[in-house]
Amino acid sequence: LAVSILLLVGVQIRNHVRPLPARDWILSNLKEIQVDDPNDFHFAVFGDNRGSGFVFESILDRIQSDPQIAFALAVGDLVHSGEKENYRLFLQQVTSHLDKPLLTAVGNHELKGEGRDLYAEIFGPPYYWFQIGKTCFFVLDDAGGDIGPRQRTWFRNQLTEAAHCNQRLLFLHTPLYDPTGEHSLPKHAADSLSDLFSDYNMTHIFASHIHGWFEGQWNGMPFTISGGAGAALQGLDPEQLRADAGLMEA
Repeated sequence: LAVSILLLVGVQIRNHVRPLPARDWILSNLKEIQVDDPNDFHFAVFGDNRGSGFVFESILDRIQSDPQIAFALAVGDLVHSGEKENYRLFLQQVTSHLDKPLLTAVGNHELKGEGRDLYAEIFGPPYYWFQIGKTCFFVLDDAGGDIGPRQRTWFRNQLTEAAHCNQRLLFLHTPLYDPTGEHSLPKHAADSLSDLFSDYNMTHIFASHIHGWFEGQWNGMPFTISGGAGAALQGLDPEQLRADAGLMEA
């Protein structure tokens, strides 16, 4: 028992003192995005790989092998829990299978373990936006059940600056509403965000959290849920849940 305890303590100390697997990952990858035509480009969206091996790596391989895809965006639950070693595995998988830029959004599983602070150290800000041509991308953090007043103010300010964009694409982890009726934001938060997004004419909303593939509209805004990147798929309805749900090209 004493030896086991010493080994466990030793592993914990090693994990604590080992350097981070990356810093400012999002900013570094934003700088690497290149498109030949800012009016005609492709990107991939997936979520909820959550420590998966074969499925997640197969998706990365598919993205890498498709010459049309310029970059990818993982919309949360990158790891099963937010410990350094889990992030190290995630980034090893990415760098081993993908040479293209990969951006991230924070999911609820990233809040487990060492949580938000470690995610911020490795990846950077939990919410941000960028622009390619006349398309604006907004990545939000709703992993805690809402976006909060500070993030909401930031979002409104950035949308004002991005009023010239022809397309306003929104990425977050937890969907506003769940087509299966189980996993979504609290109704008061969902209704408030739905009104906010509608006020600013969001073109499309991308989410994950639900382990499958769903499409539809929320308050007149098209949405896509792509959460099949490795976590156990939810449900058995082939019309709603496809085995290749982990990859969506836009």
